[in-house]
Amino acid sequence: MPVVVRVTPAPGGGILIQFPYDMQTVAVVKAIAGTRWDKRAGAWTGQRDVLPALQHYLGRFLKVDPTVARPTSPKIDLSKFKLYPYQEEATRFLLERADDGGLIGSDAGVGKTCSEIAWACTLQDREPGSRVLVVYPNVAKGVWRRELRRLGGGKLVTCEGQVHRYLALDTEPLDNDPATALAALPADAWIGCHYEILKDWEDDLRRAAPRILICDEAHKVTGRKTQRADSLLAISTDTVVHRSGASGTLMRSGVKNLWSVCEIVRPGCFGGHWGNGQYEGRYVGYWNGFARRYCGEGASHPDEWGGYDDTGSSNEEELAARLTDLVIRHRREDVLPHLPKLRREMVQIELQDKDRAQYEKTAERLIKRAEATHGTGRQEILDQLLSLVDGKKLPTAVELAREALDSHQKVVVFTHFHKSLEQLQDAFTDRDGKLEPGVFVAPGWISPDEREPIYDAFYKYRGPAVLLGNTLSSGVAINQLACASRLICTTLEWLMDDLIQMEGRLNRIGQLNKPLVQYLVALGTIDQAQATALFGRATVFRALFGASDSADGLADTLDKSGFVDHTELRNVGDRPADVVNATLASMVQDFKRNRASGSRATSIVGGAETDYLLEDGTEDA
Repeated sequence: MPVVVRVTPAPGGGILIQFPYDMQTVAVVKAIAGTRWDKRAGAWTGQRDVLPALQHYLGRFLKVDPTVARPTSPKIDLSKFKLYPYQEEATRFLLERADDGGLIGSDAGVGKTCSEIAWACTLQDREPGSRVLVVYPNVAKGVWRRELRRLGGGKLVTCEGQVHRYLALDTEPLDNDPATALAALPADAWIGCHYEILKDWEDDLRRAAPRILICDEAHKVTGRKTQRADSLLAISTDTVVHRSGASGTLMRSGVKNLWSVCEIVRPGCFGGHWGNGQYEGRYVGYWNGFARRYCGEGASHPDEWGGYDDTGSSNEEELAARLTDLVIRHRREDVLPHLPKLRREMVQIELQDKDRAQYEKTAERLIKRAEATHGTGRQEILDQLLSLVDGKKLPTAVELAREALDSHQKVVVFTHFHKSLEQLQDAFTDRDGKLEPGVFVAPGWISPDEREPIYDAFYKYRGPAVLLGNTLSSGVAINQLACASRLICTTLEWLMDDLIQMEGRLNRIGQLNKPLVQYLVALGTIDQAQATALFGRATVFRALFGASDSADGLADTLDKSGFVDHTELRNVGDRPADVVNATLASMVQDFKRNRASGSRATSIVGGAETDYLLEDGTEDA
């Protein structure tokens, strides 16, 4: 019979976990990351964020002292920010965890930035003279400037440049050198810096001594070994007192990347700690406190070469329970029921015989090269194939866009590749070399400050219009695209997060139409491998954060299209590199089968046979 486990406050902070000796209970408590045996106290100890995991495993046998419960934030009037009720709830969630740190993991498009600004402004009212540092993707700079002015938080001073560094106020450079300009800022200034240049500004930002840190689109922190993770961990534990983060896709490329985000927002929550001014948990804290518990069997048991694989997932229910005190999540369909239902459509394209022959010839050549490299450069090889297939789908994209324009709609066309975007731009250019009326192009090779007026012009344009852009530069943190009623995507991405963020540009606050997202996929090509990878990634996301239309709806659309290869799904790992290797292996097998049968282009996609011409010119039955 299980014993009763009592949780009481520890004298020096944290909690004491006490119970009569029982081997089964010891095993349960010991297995939870963040707990350890304290010989002096004669009890197990931990922080308050292990309570959800204890509750998950011990249930009614867990007795928690009322003084351990998180104190409720005093009633604060947030009416001046004009927030939706769920945005107020997110703001209060962060305020209750102001000293610990919290994350907003709500769906893309529900307005997380407003909650973060309201949280920081409230803290500044409580603690005058608190400087705020906001870290964001470069494309989100304009959004933060605009929302900060609208909510009365003041103006954002942004860090610009890597070699030639300077500060800017509303795009206007400040004259002084960066160190002098930062020192001259008011004590309650808002400073902004994007992830790509954070390492170059780390020392100056630490000297600026911010007390409040906001990590917008926190999934951009990526892995624990990246320079931006290094810089954020250093800044977060220097002078920062209050921390928060937000992202609609926290689990960007696997469970393992959750560790970096959580440790930055709440240092030590998964076993990391600081000593002598240096972070000691990068390896020991990560492996012992997180990876071996939540990153699959490969993180606990070495392979034949003595290495560990942390790309999987395990104990998802326990991890989900632990995240409840750290992350608040609102699903779009729950908090914005008035939004029109997003529709998705997989537009299946059959390549012409000439295009099919070119694709297969290129694929066979690249597969041989990839096999010879033994893994090196395989991502670049796949990019060449994806670019080739993408080019074959552009005429269909142009046809669908013109169909939307003829129906007096605003439409957005996204592609991954710069070359494809240039071809799309040529398709909407008249004989004089000018863009047709109502056509706007926001390429990824220009700066976000240059793209911002293009988005504004598209939003304000009266009449049907089309915006052409790149998925990764225009598909995140842009609010002006809610005026469009159709989105055409020519390229599936390797990470579902990128597609969820892209859909959130239309499916968000301010959308009055019933938006349609059309994904163009070429039958019998590398597109099938991408669909399989995207479908597989939805499983772990659902286990940690619950079902939602963003991930599940996209996965269902992929599955119903017949593009998901459930046989290959079991062999695909969590990293993009695993998907690359599995894709190449699958393509090798396809070519061997086709060669053995004497057929060049017969392809089975999701159980549906697609017929093409054979080499002798006859038609396959």
